[in-house]
Amino acid sequence: MFEVFEDISVLVVDDAPPILSVVKIMLAKAGVKERNIVLTKSAKLALAATTDRRFDVIIADFNLGEGLNGKQFYEELIHYGYLNDDAVFMLVSGDRSAATIRPIIELRPDEYLLKPFTAIDLKQRILKAINRKRVLAPLCKADRELEAEYGLKLCDEIQPFNREYFFEIEQFRTTFLSMLSMHDEAKKSFEMILDKKQFDWAKLGLANSLTYLGDHGQADEIINGLLNTIPNSTCVQTEAAKINLIRHKIPTAISHLSVASKLTPGNSERELVIANLCLSVEDYTQALHHYRLYIEINKQTFRNNMFSKINLIRSMLYFYSADPSDDKLLEEIVSNVTSLEEHSDGKNFDEETLILAHLSLIKKDYRTAMSILKEVYAAKSLRHFYDLYHFAWLLNFVGMEEEFKYAIEACLESLRIERSQLLMTSKIAMAKELKQRNSKKKAWISQQYEVIKNKNESPRVVLETCIMINKSFPLVKIICVQIIALLTKTWPDKMGGRQVLALIERCDTVIRQLYSEQELKELKYQAYYDYSVTKAKRSVMAAMNAQ
Repeated sequence: MFEVFEDISVLVVDDAPPILSVVKIMLAKAGVKERNIVLTKSAKLALAATTDRRFDVIIADFNLGEGLNGKQFYEELIHYGYLNDDAVFMLVSGDRSAATIRPIIELRPDEYLLKPFTAIDLKQRILKAINRKRVLAPLCKADRELEAEYGLKLCDEIQPFNREYFFEIEQFRTTFLSMLSMHDEAKKSFEMILDKKQFDWAKLGLANSLTYLGDHGQADEIINGLLNTIPNSTCVQTEAAKINLIRHKIPTAISHLSVASKLTPGNSERELVIANLCLSVEDYTQALHHYRLYIEINKQTFRNNMFSKINLIRSMLYFYSADPSDDKLLEEIVSNVTSLEEHSDGKNFDEETLILAHLSLIKKDYRTAMSILKEVYAAKSLRHFYDLYHFAWLLNFVGMEEEFKYAIEACLESLRIERSQLLMTSKIAMAKELKQRNSKKKAWISQQYEVIKNKNESPRVVLETCIMINKSFPLVKIICVQIIALLTKTWPDKMGGRQVLALIERCDTVIRQLYSEQELKELKYQAYYDYSVTKAKRSVMAAMNAQ
């Protein structure tokens, strides 16, 4: 035991110098050489220490004062590759409240200790964790690199010689099976585990597998049982959300995730998932709210990058497009876009181009927006999910149907296996909901066109139908032309002269930007426009005289 400690290097992170001193003494008593103990008072200093040296054990307090907390520090280590697969990460906390314990449990560090603890406690926990990680390191590496097939092979090789880690290895096995969508095999593994010991994680995994296999009744029975017995478990609420997502019950999934966020605030990935799901159901207010939370949580982390800023602008653009009445939000959008352009290095050209197209639509510069979208389509250079989703969203908005078909399929094809099944599922929901909305839109417009094409319908009914289409989809240029032409023959119900003038102006803006001069001549558009405007102005004058 002594030799194990003699050979290891340890990094200790705590914002309280007395604690650092005490832990150093404890480590020295355990046999760690003084030159192998590094003490730091902040996550920032600890990260700097790990850039030049790899540690066998990292012990971090959860609450580190200003800056990153222990959870965020751990995520930074993983992101930058500063933590070897066989290294031990241990969280320490003197706060025993649920607000602190829940995030630690959710993070699943190799070990965690509650203060006060003794030197014996520390020594035993470290030794136990070191031995476990040295056995499981190959599985950790396979999991990190998403090498599921190789991971399954390793499980078979490692397990016969390490029976004391049977359940840990089986947990890896079920993870790899789920990655490969081998849900029947995963189900059998979970059932075998539960025959031996009733782990909550195994119950949740079984419910997940059953859901994929279509056995919703048994899955619900398991989840509802856990929700009744441990409703304050973030893991249970999150798994309930995941299962509802698989079944495409997005509002229910959002509800479970919102409960989980109240129980355990500060989980940035969860806020991103909620933002994604709110986008998928067009709840742009909540989508923007949760994405702002995501940005706030990550303001000092690796996630605070140009891409997150671009996605914040996108969230604001989605919101404003649905409700173009918030002048302050528009000012914020323009300010953020200006800042983005000033700091652009050309690496985010595709994203910036889409934002410019979206902003052009908001400013009613339809010609520029359409030109950009056609160029992006011709280039076919978009690769990342959120870029392709934004592209598809814009194409659906402007009614470029052939281009949309390409973009939405490319959006789905861009999805890859991720460590987070929940994040992956939220992206699938985004793409599928957008595709479904497009299908419903086309079906609805097709129905309305049947009315328009019916020669037995009165011009007024046809006009009302065109106005209805225009209200939902204002950039369908042929409908805009028909409205102007029909206004020369008839008058819409329940609309006064000023309202009709506003309608003409909206349609005219679209028509003059999306048709060429030659096309407008062939349509004899100017004559229709002049007549309908004159007619509407007479209506306004008549109303004024009547007063």
